[in-house]
Amino acid sequence: MDMKLFSVMCCLVFFGTTVFGATTSREVRSKTLDEDEDTYGELKDTDIQKDDYYDGDEDVEEEAPEEDNNVDLRITSQPQTIVKKLGDNVRLPCLVSPEKADPIRVWRKDTEVLYQGSVPVSGSRNMKIDNGFLHIQLRDVGDFGEYNCTLILNEHDNPFVVHKVLQQEEPRIISLTVDNEQSVLDIGDTLTLNCNATGAPRPRISWHKNNERLGTEGETFIIQSVKVKHAGSYRCLADNKIGKPAHDHIDIFINHKPIVNVEKYIVNSDHKSNVELVCHVSAYPPPAVLWQKNGMNLEQNEPKIKFANERNNQRNILLISDLQEEDFGDYTCLAQNNFGRSTQNVTVVKTPVVRHFQKPHNETKDAVLMWKVDSKQPISMHELQYRKKGEPNWKTVTPDVTNATEGDTYTIKYVLTGLDPGLYEARVRSQNIHGWSNYSPPLPFEGVLAKHTAHQKSKYHKKDQKGKDQKDMSLDTPAQHRSEESSLGASTHSGSVRRSPLSMQIFAVGAILFSLLVHVRQ
Repeated sequence: MDMKLFSVMCCLVFFGTTVFGATTSREVRSKTLDEDEDTYGELKDTDIQKDDYYDGDEDVEEEAPEEDNNVDLRITSQPQTIVKKLGDNVRLPCLVSPEKADPIRVWRKDTEVLYQGSVPVSGSRNMKIDNGFLHIQLRDVGDFGEYNCTLILNEHDNPFVVHKVLQQEEPRIISLTVDNEQSVLDIGDTLTLNCNATGAPRPRISWHKNNERLGTEGETFIIQSVKVKHAGSYRCLADNKIGKPAHDHIDIFINHKPIVNVEKYIVNSDHKSNVELVCHVSAYPPPAVLWQKNGMNLEQNEPKIKFANERNNQRNILLISDLQEEDFGDYTCLAQNNFGRSTQNVTVVKTPVVRHFQKPHNETKDAVLMWKVDSKQPISMHELQYRKKGEPNWKTVTPDVTNATEGDTYTIKYVLTGLDPGLYEARVRSQNIHGWSNYSPPLPFEGVLAKHTAHQKSKYHKKDQKGKDQKDMSLDTPAQHRSEESSLGASTHSGSVRRSPLSMQIFAVGAILFSLLVHVRQ
């Protein structure tokens, strides 16, 4: 019974304190207001400050200024160029600002008045006006042209906008020119080409050299400080996706001394056979081309000696028939013009000639070498030498001899096995009844890793796995620390939790209610 009395007293104290506190607060505020009134007198409405300042008669309404539709009236639509075909519809804008204004618009085509306001005047059988737009159905070529929209404001202020409606037109090259009309330039000059094209829509212009597209687009193409390589045929191409592109070309020449190259530096042949020697010459002005033997100019003497040229004298050919012993040896291709002369030598031999020594490739774990040999007489022996880079001695192997694959050309393939990793070089030669050929120039290649692939893979795998484990550890560590810190924080602060005053009030009310419930049940 004492416990019930204690619980009831706690409730009375709690609620009494709450009610008394609220009442006291109201009384204090009321008392403060009364004291203010006793000191300063009763407050009136006139003593309360007003935020809005007003000076004048409240009953007088301010008259709104008269609206002037012509004030700052302007056309906001921009001029347009529209490309269409017959049968299409066109909408031309003539919008104004402010939008609520409704001025008189006069529409004209060229000089003919079409509409004045909403009233059709002439030539408007296929046209209509709608909210500042002129709608046109293009029925014939006479509907293409310039359309003018003018606002009638006063005699001094009549803004307007002009639109162009053009008919689709295939591109056409008007002109392709070079600055100063100089198609022949010296090395170091500036090349400037200009291409003028028409069409609707306006065509895009691209540039090409010898059928290869260049990166430049636009009406002008410029190369600063030209070199020999810039000589050639330049083409201007205009395309607007209407019909076929139009194009034109111009040839550009660069003055320079001849540049001579031969197709084969060593040519294999045999007694009673024929031989063809070829040299390519590039020069401007076009050079004179001669063939020499032992420093003496050769004269055409058919059928023994014959000259020929192709591609505007760029490919020059010497044909020698029925070779005799004295016909073997060195020949010279000589080209000369006003800017200088150049030569290249070609040697005619009876021994084999090694060609096309291809860079080794790795189809399997081995190094595969391939090369070709020219020989009029049958090959009796091949020799392949190889060594590791930096070693003094060559290792020699003898590939099998097979029949010629195409005419007098032999194709040889050999596989090198058991190579250690590293950089190697190889050279080859062949033999026929006239003797051994010269060694080919050394060709570098790399020893394959296939022999130790498993070892390397295991090694690299372990290394990568170790790195991966370390990486995984480094990635997992922060999360693990955060987890540990979270657990540590929970255990450390569990015994000293701070509660707010509101929490304490709720706790007290809950305790009292729980106590009452227990005693009531008793």
